[in-house]
Amino acid sequence: MINNNEKQDIHEKEVRKSPVQSISRAAAIMRCLTNDIHSVKDISATTSLSMGTVHRILKALEEEEFVFQDPVERKYYLGLFTSQLSLNQSNAHKWLIAKSFSELNRIWEIFNEFTALDIEVGVQTINLLTIRSKSNYSITRPPVLFFGSESIVLLAQRPDNELEVILNHINPKSMGKVDKETIKKQLKQARKQGYYVSTGKTEGIMAVSVPISHYLCPAALSVVGPEIRIKPVAAKVVAEMLKSAKIIAEKLNKSDRK
Repeated sequence: MINNNEKQDIHEKEVRKSPVQSISRAAAIMRCLTNDIHSVKDISATTSLSMGTVHRILKALEEEEFVFQDPVERKYYLGLFTSQLSLNQSNAHKWLIAKSFSELNRIWEIFNEFTALDIEVGVQTINLLTIRSKSNYSITRPPVLFFGSESIVLLAQRPDNELEVILNHINPKSMGKVDKETIKKQLKQARKQGYYVSTGKTEGIMAVSVPISHYLCPAALSVVGPEIRIKPVAAKVVAEMLKSAKIIAEKLNKSDRK
């Protein structure tokens, strides 16, 4: 009597046509590990692959250090080689840049202001892409943890337990004149609105940031420029940026389902 797993294994052997299918299955399994699904049984249920197939692919990935198995729990996790691939931030996030560039450029063409794509890794804000204004001025963002809207929007995407840890370990010097309670209020406002607008971090400068969902770490779009130019059109800036963030998130989500 052939059980269901054996039937599925036979079927998979029959339909196996090319290495492309194996790559697709390996990608689906690694996506599970990224989404905190680590046991063979749970990966099998999520991917609709038999446990035998999942185990075979995991062992192949383990040999190449893409994954490793915890010897105690017998669960699988992303391995050393996967981590090495992510060390170069610009290369690791080219996918996000590619999905975001057309919308970033669209926002820049509408408002002709400093437009940026940022992510947060650990507690560090990393700029992935910047399109500078055509106007004769420049904006230099200081290397501190909290600088206006983009840092608030990035942090607001964190779970509450992570936020508490981060806020409890902030060097007060990096916060300038802003205290932790003010930051908490700003984070709450950013979550409620779905965007954040800041002024006064640099005199005469206004910044608008919106979150980008469906990415592996917090990400945000920002427009920064002279307050005298941005304030009169702030509502339009927010509306267009929310529209772009939604389009980018849909692209990311669509790619993630493949």
